Amino acid sequence: MEPIETKRLLLIEYTKEMIEATIKGIGELEKVAGYEVSEDWPGIDFFFYLPYVLDNVKKKPAMTKWTRLVVLKERAIVIGEIGGQGDPDKTGEIELGYSIVPEFQKKRIYDGSTYRDA
Repeated sequence: MEPIETKRLLLIEYTKEMIEATIKGIGELEKVAGYEVSEDWPGIDFFFYLPYVLDNVKKKPAMTKWTRLVVLKERAIVIGEIGGQGDPDKTGEIELGYSIVPEFQKKRIYDGSTYRDA
């Protein structure tokens, strides 16, 4: 599946292999995904939700269409996730939830060594 790209972000498919790697540890996810992972990701709530996500993806592999990792392009680092809640409705719409680690929650400008508010 192709990533969704904005000026600052890549939204990459959070595959079954990546979910399994995250459960094993962030170092494993970095190897599988090819991106650095923020030390604050995943948050405790999402980490404990991962076995449920993995079960859903095993039952319905197409659900990864709605589950993405958020990568900050300028640093090639995972800073959050986006996930669908349940199945799409009759119109094809799905409720999405997301989380961004606190350090990256505001749009900031990176000067090569530090961030400042835009």
